[in-house]
Amino acid sequence: DSGKVTRVDVVLGAGSSISGTVSDYIGLPVLSAQVTAQRKESFGDAYKEVAAVYTSSTGAYGLNGLQAGRYRVIIKPASGVDYTRQVLDFDLPFSSSVVKNIVLELGGTITGKVSNYSGLPPLAFGTTGYVVVSFPSSLTFELGNLAYMEPTAETMVDASGNYTLRGLPVGYQDVYILAGVFESAAAAGSNGGGSGGPAALTVVASTFNVTSSSVAI
Repeated sequence: DSGKVTRVDVVLGAGSSISGTVSDYIGLPVLSAQVTAQRKESFGDAYKEVAAVYTSSTGAYGLNGLQAGRYRVIIKPASGVDYTRQVLDFDLPFSSSVVKNIVLELGGTITGKVSNYSGLPPLAFGTTGYVVVSFPSSLTFELGNLAYMEPTAETMVDASGNYTLRGLPVGYQDVYILAGVFESAAAAGSNGGGSGGPAALTVVASTFNVTSSSVAI
């Protein structure tokens, strides 16, 4: 009937949470590390970013109100430090509180310069510039899947063509030059974007064996 009001009671279940601390290899808290939670989609192997926070001065973080499911948690140290990134994959049960304390190891460094055929720094691509990213050599690289790959490090090329990749884990790394902004598909989806990845691409691949010392290109 017109004007009739139907009452519907809804009970919201308690969400799950992921919390813990991020410290370095000697036990000191890591400030301002980004902790991102990605939840696996119902179909396929894609993950979508659902929450992100930064660690406090004590290294503490908390991700709350999460649905149950398969999660990937990515810990990225602040720019300019030499700690390695960490990636955790695990199942988050319904209405649970999971504690993950993470230790970031000291990584290696790759430095170098990007230039064109005449030895000059490359001109900026529009306003986005050039990005240098690295991936483990153990990954099978496919250009179409680039947006779904999580890099071990990324950095911008400066106006003189110089760059520094920090916090690289020990082992073989493949380095690529991207003309455009790199954004993973998971992050792009959380921001309402499309498929993610670079706006344009210039693939220049080199492989390096990273040790505890710096590696220069």
